[in-house]
Amino acid sequence: MINNKVAVIGNMNNNHFTVVRFLRDAKIDAHLLLLENEIEHFLPENDSYTDEYKNYTIQLNWGTYKNIFFRNIKNSLSNYNFFIGNRTTPAYFEKNKLALNIFIPTGDDIQALPFFNGFKIANFLKWFFASKLQLKGIQRSKSVMWDQTNDTGELTFSKLMYKGNRIVEGIPMIYYPEYTVENIFKNKNKIVFFKRFEEIRSQYNLVIFHHARHSWYNIEKSKWAHDKANNRLFEAVAALKKTNINIKPIIVTCDYGKDVAETKKLIERLGLTDNVEWLPLLSRRELMAGIHFCDVVAGEFKNSWYSYGIVYEALAMGKLIMHNRKDELYKNKKELYPMVFAETTDDIVKNLVNIFEDKEKFAKIGEDGKKWFIENAINIPMSKIINEIKNSKA
Repeated sequence: MINNKVAVIGNMNNNHFTVVRFLRDAKIDAHLLLLENEIEHFLPENDSYTDEYKNYTIQLNWGTYKNIFFRNIKNSLSNYNFFIGNRTTPAYFEKNKLALNIFIPTGDDIQALPFFNGFKIANFLKWFFASKLQLKGIQRSKSVMWDQTNDTGELTFSKLMYKGNRIVEGIPMIYYPEYTVENIFKNKNKIVFFKRFEEIRSQYNLVIFHHARHSWYNIEKSKWAHDKANNRLFEAVAALKKTNINIKPIIVTCDYGKDVAETKKLIERLGLTDNVEWLPLLSRRELMAGIHFCDVVAGEFKNSWYSYGIVYEALAMGKLIMHNRKDELYKNKKELYPMVFAETTDDIVKNLVNIFEDKEKFAKIGEDGKKWFIENAINIPMSKIINEIKNSKA
């Protein structure tokens, strides 16, 4: 029997809401503790069709850089004896002489925040208030769950000089029982864009879902990981239209990211206005319905990444994912998930033609991806988290 009471702190990308739900399914007393500065579309109500989460979700009054030196967090954690955290949680724990049991980073909290990132006022403030504490807090954490990544990402991890237990698994990102096709249709009246997704599916014969943040124009060197190369997808669809008159493609994308305006300019220059559907920034409960109606989900094309939210959202819905994954970087993986590789504009064009010409074949790849996802992206990493909890003294 597991007697630990688990605090899962922070909910960037909805990751920890997912972890909490799977822990509770395993009869572990886990609670989601929201930081004071959570991003709205990563709140639990945007990743669920019910409000059951209210029974095990607590709002904290700390989390921002400015409060690290002014908040005593021990009282808010007194009811718990096992701690999982992300974002600034390591810095707060270090300031309060606490140690995380598991740090599950989401990106900048491990790639940027622990380091000095350039001579700007904002960077100086982060460095002064948070960076050193974040680095020491990560080093103090008993385990870090961080999947194998590209060479640049591995170099960044090495700079942390982390000596603890690295759990080389992807984050369990999607609570897939929420997003069965049956449950989505059951809750279609709660999904604002459900009818529009149906209309798009009926009007176009190649539906590409691309909900990545628009970040591709004038990327700062220190923000290399933010480059999605979104432009390559739009350039590919423009090229596709010129040579394949039977294909009527549409890219469904979101008004999300600092380069949305540049993407819209590019679309106009390429003559793609009628082939792009712009939607507002969508919650996952909306996104997953949209993914259901597509032929392929387009991820990132600049950097090779193994796992991130878009990949797992596609796999969880049993849909084909197309993105940049250089398999030679992940030789330690027992089994890679099925997908189609694309890095250049030409890669994307060739893939889209193939997908259109043999939809049944590529739909099967998506179905196989969901089987891989459940075992490798959920069961295995969750079993390792649960084992950490079991082996910890209550």
